[in-house]
Amino acid sequence: MEIKSITSYREFDYFTYNDIDFSPHVVFHNMHPEFSQEQFSQELQLTGSLMNDRLHYVLGAYYFAEEGTEYIYNQIPFPAAAGGAGAPTYFFQDIFRDVDNDSKAIFAQLTYDVSDKLHLTLGDRYTKSKKSFDLLTVRTTSSSFQFGELEESEHTPMASVSYDVADDAMVYVTYSEGFRDGGYPARFTGVVPNPLPNYDPEFLTNYEVGYKATLADGRIRLNAAYFMMDYEDMQITATSTIGAQTSKANLGDASIDGLELEILAIPVENLTLGVNIGLLDDEIDGLRGALVSSGLPIRQDNDLPYTPDWTLSLTAAYEIPLASGAKINLRADYSEKDDYYTSIENTIDTLEGEHRIMNAAVTYTSPDGNWSFGLIGNNVTDEDYYQSRTGFSSLDLTFGQPVRPRTFSAFFAYRM
Repeated sequence: MEIKSITSYREFDYFTYNDIDFSPHVVFHNMHPEFSQEQFSQELQLTGSLMNDRLHYVLGAYYFAEEGTEYIYNQIPFPAAAGGAGAPTYFFQDIFRDVDNDSKAIFAQLTYDVSDKLHLTLGDRYTKSKKSFDLLTVRTTSSSFQFGELEESEHTPMASVSYDVADDAMVYVTYSEGFRDGGYPARFTGVVPNPLPNYDPEFLTNYEVGYKATLADGRIRLNAAYFMMDYEDMQITATSTIGAQTSKANLGDASIDGLELEILAIPVENLTLGVNIGLLDDEIDGLRGALVSSGLPIRQDNDLPYTPDWTLSLTAAYEIPLASGAKINLRADYSEKDDYYTSIENTIDTLEGEHRIMNAAVTYTSPDGNWSFGLIGNNVTDEDYYQSRTGFSSLDLTFGQPVRPRTFSAFFAYRM
């Protein structure tokens, strides 16, 4: 029996200023004088075996707490009075958002060896969460305050059966459930509704079958899996006109089917080659009402965001042993991804084209293995694409986050 404790703490404090009109004039200025968050989590795990190692178990408990504050200041000018005399008037808006979340969970997973070849795994997780959100809006001529609180609890079970078809090969079938709790959309234009609207939890049911094998006396590893994910009340980022302008909404029911293949081989001594192939097929099975985002109706034949039809990655690593006992490692990674949309609206502005990335590294390791240094090159082909793109319909703009260009770095590591 073993007991493991995992404790984590994180915080950030962020400031930003946006000149969204991209001009030397005050047309639309947006500032975050304060944007801060802190979170704490604690997990305990109890693992062990019983019945002469035929029953393996994992028991655990989890706790998470989060507090966050966001203060936004907006400034928008209006034309001067009739006749054009005088200076323009200004619209000011202060928005204060505060969130307080906590989540508690207990979980258990048991694996029983029915025979030397047949293994049965059952698990369950019970999660209870509480989320509160308050929104204070202070404008030039008015102010409003809204408060909301959500409590949710769910069981998410799983079951898996695996069978060893050989000493170094197995097949498995897995069923699992998951959920993501609901919340409150934070962004509104115009009058903020009271009470605050909220979006519902998202539920996922996953089915997976797979095969894992080690072949050719350990020189080849093969993993293959086919999965089907069914979503209920899928949550998406969207600007919805249902009730109010929001930044989060429940799309409806959707499904994603996929095939993953991984092959790792050692064709000759010191050389390792790998290939990973992924295929995806996504469908919106049913919409939850007439969803309109950024002024565009969402259709059932739209693509889900970030779902390329295929992905490919290749790796090659070669180790050069030196007479002194030291070694030099050379590694290169190549990845390719089909085009995909980064938003549910499927506008041309949010279509990310097919792109290719190459990374490379060289590492020297001392004879005793205690220290190493090396060079790393990321995006060495200097591919130009965006990690994300988001439409801003009111200004007819699209904001994007470009990937880093070609970068090189050096590192040194010492093993104590």
